[in-house]
Amino acid sequence: MTGDVVRLACLALMFGLAAVPAAAEEFYGPLRIRDMGPFQILRLNMLPDHALAPSAGRVGLEFQVSHSNTFVMDTDIHAYLERRGARGEIGPRDVTAIAALGEDTFLFDGELGYAKATGHYAFTDRLSGYVSVPFHYFGGGYFDSAIENFHDMFGFDSFGREYISRNDFQAVATIDGETFALLERPTSGGIGDPVLGLRYYIPLRNHSAVTFELAHKFAFQDPDKFRTTGSDDSGAQISWHVHGLKNSFYTSVAVVRTGDAEPFPQFTRHVIPSVNLAWERHLLDGVNVIFQVNAARSLFEKGDPELTANVYQASLGLRHRAGRFVWSYALTENLVNFNNTADLGFHVGFAWMPEVDGH
Repeated sequence: MTGDVVRLACLALMFGLAAVPAAAEEFYGPLRIRDMGPFQILRLNMLPDHALAPSAGRVGLEFQVSHSNTFVMDTDIHAYLERRGARGEIGPRDVTAIAALGEDTFLFDGELGYAKATGHYAFTDRLSGYVSVPFHYFGGGYFDSAIENFHDMFGFDSFGREYISRNDFQAVATIDGETFALLERPTSGGIGDPVLGLRYYIPLRNHSAVTFELAHKFAFQDPDKFRTTGSDDSGAQISWHVHGLKNSFYTSVAVVRTGDAEPFPQFTRHVIPSVNLAWERHLLDGVNVIFQVNAARSLFEKGDPELTANVYQASLGLRHRAGRFVWSYALTENLVNFNNTADLGFHVGFAWMPEVDGH
């Protein structure tokens, strides 16, 4: 992962040097979306930093809704389901049989939803703070049929979806002899752990800026309800923004320190670095397009190689301004390693920012 961070940071540097300093259009920064992977969703995730300068006394509100469909399984469970034959849900007998395979295995089939409200306040023209409160919800898989039809239409591999019942929430994982199973959605939804953060903004010459951010997630909820890991997390992030006439380029490097997170606390990393690169292009009056890529270490340091592989994702979105509101719409697709991230994510967000100033 260290090599990935260095290569992506060098790429961001080349992008930044290519930007032509000028009187920039109104830019808002990268898409403010998190990793929706089933094993990452409850942990602190340092969101790519926005591009707005603080102004003492200014407030701002953000609201994002993300929905992901995820179907992942390792080769051992795929072989077991092939032998089992007909399509069907995963039951207690299957969990016993999977645990008896004697291998590190995993399967996750379901949809995860994440809604988050965030309030920002600027203490000075450089220092601001925020508080975020998430809401988690869970579904069986309303997009299962559409995804399978898409695979059939273009001749893509179904990756074993044909052996699993549609529109059900089911998860099984065995690591080093310990088995975790959820054969139905753990809850209809509820409030997750709140996050407090501080951001320090340093303007630079030629329409650029550097920001530093600290955040802490407080574990208030019951981990049995699948709305928390049961432990506090802390994170830090440094971001660099470079703005041109029609284009802006952003890079963020972050690290999160997690506690003993359920499930499998003894097999998960405590320090997870990540890097995010984004390009924002002004298209029309009040309309921008954003493309970004993210790389992160897997939170698993032991277990199946597919679980411990690095996480790579790409997002494409549109953002438009309507008065004091800025709306965002985006899609996220996993890249390279497909069995430790969400298959497809949908995101909608808006921000209320009175007296918005772009760079």
